Amino acid sequence: MEKLPRGPARQLALERAERWILERLEDSDGLGAIFPPIVNTIIALHAQGYPFEHPVLSRQVRELERLEIETADTLRVQPCFSPVWDTALAVNALIESGVPAGHAGVARAAGWLLERRGHGAGDWRVKNERAEHSGWYFEYANPFYPDCDTTSQVITSLSKVAPAGRRALRARARGDLRGPLLASDHAEP
Repeated sequence: MEKLPRGPARQLALERAERWILERLEDSDGLGAIFPPIVNTIIALHAQGYPFEHPVLSRQVRELERLEIETADTLRVQPCFSPVWDTALAVNALIESGVPAGHAGVARAAGWLLERRGHGAGDWRVKNERAEHSGWYFEYANPFYPDCDTTSQVITSLSKVAPAGRRALRARARGDLRGPLLASDHAEP
């Protein structure tokens, strides 16, 4: 528990910061779904008086523990999971190495990427309230923070999918197509 004096302005600031943190923990794998903010969230909430047994704080500890890689004689902590980034790079590498752009595996990966497109209003909207909600984030669940490099890598990869597959992807993006991408849209040449 923090021991510093709390005047009205400081108390208000701490309450606003706590609310900000709690809002960003919803539908995420920890604040920012990455090591530094998860650790800082644990410290901040504990300093605000949250016991480690509190559901919010214990969930953050679990998210931190998920980042651990333990072997027989070492314990390392990875910074985050990067499935969206990794999948986009893999799609690009497969197509560039000669796998047909209409291959069923490429189509499945492209569909998976499209399903990961963020639709929430993240913190970036502070500077552009009228922008459409979209973009991709690096991790499994980090809806407040889509990022430019992951978004550009996903778009680059999706642009290489076979033309019929791109039509199916656009239809899915508009909400016209549900479920798995149609195999007939990805016939190999």
